[in-house]
Amino acid sequence: YSSEGSYTAVSEGTGSTSSSDASYSGSSDLLSRVYSLLGSGYQYSGYNYTGDTSTSSFTCSGIVDYGLGRDSRSSSPETRYAEVGSNISTDVSSFQEGDLVFYSYGGRDVGHVGVYIGNGQIIDSIPNGGVAVRDVNYMDVVGGGSLGGSSSYSYADYEESYSDYDSYYDYAASSYYE
Repeated sequence: YSSEGSYTAVSEGTGSTSSSDASYSGSSDLLSRVYSLLGSGYQYSGYNYTGDTSTSSFTCSGIVDYGLGRDSRSSSPETRYAEVGSNISTDVSSFQEGDLVFYSYGGRDVGHVGVYIGNGQIIDSIPNGGVAVRDVNYMDVVGGGSLGGSSSYSYADYEESYSDYDSYYDYAASSYYE
């Protein structure tokens, strides 16, 4: 996993960024931050990080946002898929620690995302399950890879299906694990 660029880490309890916070520098930072969320609950939009897993909650893309040090509700699975772009592989055996893994869900080509942690496992967040380690193949894998590839999939593709960010999460909340 490699990442060019730097992301500002999110301040505890606020879901906002601060220039005095540590910077994201690669998969070890991402993995460390995502592992620290194990046991947190699920919420339908973004994340609420309180510094305590018993009171923190995350959506699937919320754990990725937090892991990358981005603001709550700054992405969807579709926008992360676009950021991975040409680095996408459909060969699960080629996934590396820190890769993002994408799933088809709810009638959408890319409807769910998790972080690959090795040994055929991911960390993600789901309703009635929260943030936990799961088998990479527990849903239909679309592909996975590291951030930074070029892509023909754009946020406009996402916008064609969902009029705004909130409606995406309303849809996800109403259809997840029906």
